[in-house]
Amino acid sequence: MTRKDYNRCVELWADDVYNFAMHCHHNESDCQDAVQEAFAALWKNLDNVQMAKGKSFLLSVTYRQLMMTMRSQKTAEHALDKLPRQDTEYHPCENIDLKEALQQAMQQLPETQKAILQLRDIDGYSYKEITKILNISEQQVQVYLFRARVAMRKQLNKNDF
Repeated sequence: MTRKDYNRCVELWADDVYNFAMHCHHNESDCQDAVQEAFAALWKNLDNVQMAKGKSFLLSVTYRQLMMTMRSQKTAEHALDKLPRQDTEYHPCENIDLKEALQQAMQQLPETQKAILQLRDIDGYSYKEITKILNISEQQVQVYLFRARVAMRKQLNKNDF
């Protein structure tokens, strides 16, 4: 890949990669960091990545970066759980619109299921493309997608949608 190809990747896929990150994590600054790291990794690997596989490379790096970020955040949350807490639990209102219900249901999915649901049902990637992005087998993609859809359906039914 040349510098010109790299610049073309930025023009073509920066928004798609950022939107994927936001659907996976919903924290704007973490997503911006992950996308920036993905493009930095692409820059470092110009000689090793073909233009045709640039988007897949960017999505893979973004996903891994977000997973590392979330793991470190969970570690920090675990440390906070040991401290005494006040009653600040979130109680969603009963009349929420469908978009909010979908976002809440998606937030409750495990990260891999959330990413697969995003890639397949929202972004329209094929099973083979998802296997390359997430580095898992096609059967795992199908199983995780099925489980994600079932969990989403249960959650939406629970919220009367």
